[in-house]
Amino acid sequence: SETEISLHTVLQCARGFELLTHLSLPDEFAAGLDFYRSLVQARPTLKSLELGWNCEVDDACLQVLCDSLSLEHLSLTAENSLSPAAIDTILQSRSAQTLRSLMVYETPVLTSTNMLRLVGGCPLIVEVNWYQNDGLSSATEEDDFDA
Repeated sequence: SETEISLHTVLQCARGFELLTHLSLPDEFAAGLDFYRSLVQARPTLKSLELGWNCEVDDACLQVLCDSLSLEHLSLTAENSLSPAAIDTILQSRSAQTLRSLMVYETPVLTSTNMLRLVGGCPLIVEVNWYQNDGLSSATEEDDFDA
């Protein structure tokens, strides 16, 4: 059986692990805006964030994360709750100036055009891993794109 990781446990770890700079959230992690606000307050030094498969992150949650943190790595995996406005949210955020690595897997809003905008608007990006199984992308899981 799978162990459920509670929102409270994640926040306790974020507060208690003083050297924590990388966090990977579990798949299908159902957290709302209040959780992400608490997370960035608990660990404002996070540099790398991997949102698990279908983490139910919406534009407002992404804005809190990208505006409050100086992310160097962001991973979005099957984030179906994001709208096209999420691209501008990232581009206008604090993290746009620090993001060096981006991993996108099966996130519909990140089309070829939006990926180009995102990579072009984040001057430090040097690594992009992108897979979209929609017939619109020629990328594969193994592809690394140098910006």
